[in-house]
Amino acid sequence: MAATEAATDASGPRFAPDDPTLPEPWKGLIDGNTGMLYYWNQETNVTQYERPPAEATGISDRYLDAFRCMFISIHNF
Repeated sequence: MAATEAATDASGPRFAPDDPTLPEPWKGLIDGNTGMLYYWNQETNVTQYERPPAEATGISDRYLDAFRCMFISIHNF
């Protein structure tokens, strides 16, 4: 029963919208208590608030800026 309660805890982290600019295996999470975005490496289980450096993806800066604006808009909604 404790596992079910933990899974439904609204103050826990939740996944941020997918960000194609994050290098694998990083994922964005939102802290349920503060609302702050942080990053989690699924392979090493490392978490950090500093965005991991992007790999060379060929994605333009304009696209990255548009994605960041979209994320901020969704997060602040």
